[in-house]
Amino acid sequence: MAKNISKKASGVALGSSMLLLSMLPAASAFAASAPAVVSVSLSSEQGTVAVGNTVSFTATTQQTGSGTPLFQFWYEGPHGNWHGSSWSTSNTFQLPPLEQGSYEVVVYAKDKGQSVPVDSEATNTNQFVNVDSSATLTAPSLTNVAPGTTLNFTASSKNLTNPVYQLWIQKPDGTWFSSGPYQSSPDFSVTADVAGDYKAVLFAKDLNAPQDAQFSEFSKATFDAFGQAAAVKLSAASSSLVADGQATDTITATVVDANGNPVANFNGTVTIASSGSGVKFAPATGQASDFTFSGTSGTLTLSQGKGSFVVDAGTVAGLSDTFTASDLTPTAGSPVSGVATGTATVKTIPQVATKIIVTPSTQRVAVNQSSADPVQAEVVDQLGNPMLSGTYPLTFTVVGRERLMAQHRRRPRFRAMAQPVPRRPVRRWIRSPEKAGPSMSTSPPRTCRPPTRPSKRWLQGTRQPFN
Repeated sequence: MAKNISKKASGVALGSSMLLLSMLPAASAFAASAPAVVSVSLSSEQGTVAVGNTVSFTATTQQTGSGTPLFQFWYEGPHGNWHGSSWSTSNTFQLPPLEQGSYEVVVYAKDKGQSVPVDSEATNTNQFVNVDSSATLTAPSLTNVAPGTTLNFTASSKNLTNPVYQLWIQKPDGTWFSSGPYQSSPDFSVTADVAGDYKAVLFAKDLNAPQDAQFSEFSKATFDAFGQAAAVKLSAASSSLVADGQATDTITATVVDANGNPVANFNGTVTIASSGSGVKFAPATGQASDFTFSGTSGTLTLSQGKGSFVVDAGTVAGLSDTFTASDLTPTAGSPVSGVATGTATVKTIPQVATKIIVTPSTQRVAVNQSSADPVQAEVVDQLGNPMLSGTYPLTFTVVGRERLMAQHRRRPRFRAMAQPVPRRPVRRWIRSPEKAGPSMSTSPPRTCRPPTRPSKRWLQGTRQPFN
């Protein structure tokens, strides 16, 4: 009973004190608030660290007042033992040479004048370091998965303490969904509700690590869910061909499901037929190896849902040809019923003269009248193939000493003839025997040899005798 009275008396005394303080000016007018640490953060190197390396940490505080912050660091190694330091003003810490596994580092902070009760954690934060750690996701091996099929995945990790896992899946439309919270079980089941390409990402982390990719290891995998074959799509590399008899086009057949997604696991054949006369199947020498034909119909072999064949342009412009795919048949099976027919149309367009190609035979001629170098001029279309018809006046200009000798052909050819090199006039002189002195020769007249190159005056057109 006395104990209760004592508490009550203390309460009365406290109430009287509060009443008295309320009648005085604010306490801040007489003394500043005691400084205190409000929060602390920890920064370090990011990512997986190699064995034997060290990692340094730096703590940063936010506090009220202008006090002196104190720090205490602790860490737990792969063996589960905790190691700590004393309170000090140093805000840096370095782990010893690291072993394989995961480390948790915790920093506590307080102001030097701040009272922290025994066993209190004060203000703290933590980080994790993974040493030589990794995660692995094993995806199922699929052959033919219809929408709605459940797929099983298996997760595994290396050098993580008490690992937990989380799986994320990206659907064909780009949206993501997760397996739920982190779990210790490595097994996951995912339903592929639509056909198409899927992406999976596994996150693995220490049990006590934050749910953040920064402190996790990850692994990626992809898988495909294929619908049933519903149509064959034909697509031409070009919808028009130049009617020069040499242009080619490649048409690709793709097996797709009801949603237009490729059925990449389909293997078999499809029948291709053509109608029209402007474009024809390319001969065997220029044809794709997986296509055989006779006349206007052929069989295309499909591998992983695709196949292609080659067509050649004729020489008549303005025609349109349609190619049709039908009778889709899987390997060692019967034709698939209900498959939509695919078509592709290719038109022929006129040639357009776009370039003149001039080609000499040797690019050299001898310096005489009998040597000639044939030069061929050819007019080509937009694809670089020769024009099949038409008259094209051409003007030739020769720069140099050669001249042209035309030969009238469908493809004009000319001969370049070299002009002769003029010879220097010969100067002769005779020394008279009568006037010959002791040093003068009476031998037969000597002839001055012409120079090996024409003189400048000759090249300028002056044909007067040399002085």
